[in-house]
Amino acid sequence: MCDANGFRFTAHDAAGKQAAIMGDAVNHAAGLKLRAKLPRPAYVRLLRHGEEVVRFESTAELEYAPKEPGAYRLEAWLTLDGELRRWLFANPIDVW
Repeated sequence: MCDANGFRFTAHDAAGKQAAIMGDAVNHAAGLKLRAKLPRPAYVRLLRHGEEVVRFESTAELEYAPKEPGAYRLEAWLTLDGELRRWLFANPIDVW
C-alpha cells in the first residue's frame, strides 16, 4: 500500500527528551507529550484503552499531552480508491 519507513511513535518528557518508544512504559508527568511522525499525511486516530482521544483528518505529525494514564496506541489510515484503508497500527505506549 505505502511504505511505512520513517514512522515514529514516541513519548517525550517536559525537556523534550525522548522517554519511551512503542512497547515501553513511561510515568505520567507534567509536560509529557506523545508524538508521531508519519512518512506521509494520513487519517490518524490516537486511542487510549481502545477509545479515541484525538483524530486528525490529514496529518503527518501529531503531538498530544496525555491527560491521564493509560495505554495509548496510534492508528493511521490512507484513502485509496475513494475509501479509507488500514495502514499503520502502532504498539502502545503505556503511560502510568
